[in-house]
Amino acid sequence: MLNGHFKRLFFLLVLSCSLLLVCNQREIKKKLDPNLRLTLRNMKKSAPPYQPILVVFKVNENLTSSHKETLEKDSVHIISNIGQIYTASLPTQKIISLAKLKFIDYIQSSKVFKTASADSISQLPQK
Repeated sequence: MLNGHFKRLFFLLVLSCSLLLVCNQREIKKKLDPNLRLTLRNMKKSAPPYQPILVVFKVNENLTSSHKETLEKDSVHIISNIGQIYTASLPTQKIISLAKLKFIDYIQSSKVFKTASADSISQLPQK
């Protein structure tokens, strides 16, 4: 009897974890612009994962120093912002990490999608 009870509890635990994972992936997908998702899918085949890209993202609260440190750890280089809309450069492999952050509402590629070299990013004006 105890063994059967343990199996049911284990099954419920595995089911709960699976549901959380699926819900989390849906939340991340909602944050990514469809064109950005398509571009990332295409870039997986042709560009290295550390290739910087330019994105625009919207936050749901003012960025604190803690938020900015988190972004810097993920190699997100903020170029400019107007209110809660930011433009930034980051490696393609870090897009999902950016989307997982609770203070990020939406991410899209720049209107004219460009990959950037490290040289061109270092020449951009810094805040």
